[in-house]
Amino acid sequence: MDWDPLFFGADATTLNDAPLGDEKLTIVGKMWRDDIDERTRMRAYAWRPFDKENPTTVLGTFGGYHSEALDVNGEGHVVGWADTRKHGPQAFLYSDGQMTNLNSVVDVGQIELEYANAIN
Repeated sequence: MDWDPLFFGADATTLNDAPLGDEKLTIVGKMWRDDIDERTRMRAYAWRPFDKENPTTVLGTFGGYHSEALDVNGEGHVVGWADTRKHGPQAFLYSDGQMTNLNSVVDVGQIELEYANAIN
């Protein structure tokens, strides 16, 4: 992936327990990007420093401005939160190239899942 020059900073939140040199070693967090409309966007990312094919994945949102990756497991599955346009933050799982709103797969009644803080 070519680096987007509009990204200007990042924080690492955590990394998984894959051994050094393993392409499953994944570091996740958030990075900042200046968009054309001059708003700063925060985006979740997953960085796999030993994956030569696809070392960096910038995760999106559910239509809002921001997202943040909060944890990653040994398989590289990422959880965190992402904004929507109208409902604020929503918990997500990123797995196999797909970002899923956990509210669409888990029935917790009237409660909305806003943040996924950890994954086993």
